[in-house]
Amino acid sequence: MACYYDSSFIIAAILNNEENINFLEIWDKDPIRLSSTILKIECIISIRRLGMSDVKRDEEWEKKSINTIKDYFPYITFRKCDEEIEKLIMEDNRFSLCRTLDAIHIASAFYFKPYLKEDIIICTLDKRMRQTAQLLDFKIYPPI
Repeated sequence: MACYYDSSFIIAAILNNEENINFLEIWDKDPIRLSSTILKIECIISIRRLGMSDVKRDEEWEKKSINTIKDYFPYITFRKCDEEIEKLIMEDNRFSLCRTLDAIHIASAFYFKPYLKEDIIICTLDKRMRQTAQLLDFKIYPPI
């Protein structure tokens, strides 16, 4: 299996937000790790927002969390958001069922499909993204 990661999954894994999900199991099990370049930006912004909204999370916490996330980036194959991704989204109405950045993620995963022999699992905790990805015949992790 190949795994496509979105920011909700990566952030929850780094922050240990979901105790009932074994994030490392899926990360370690599947060496093919995919995402869109927007993942990098989403993760950094999410960490900064969390730092601003919680007095317990100071600048040091923010730097440490961002560095931890950045440590995972070299192990992910990223796809740029370009005209090919735009075309996939424009040609299929099902992408309109989720938020724009989620549509970019799913279209990026869809882009990878023909280049892989195995199925792609979408790793996300986002409800709308999960629903849209299932409509496009992706497997989803974690099962909720």
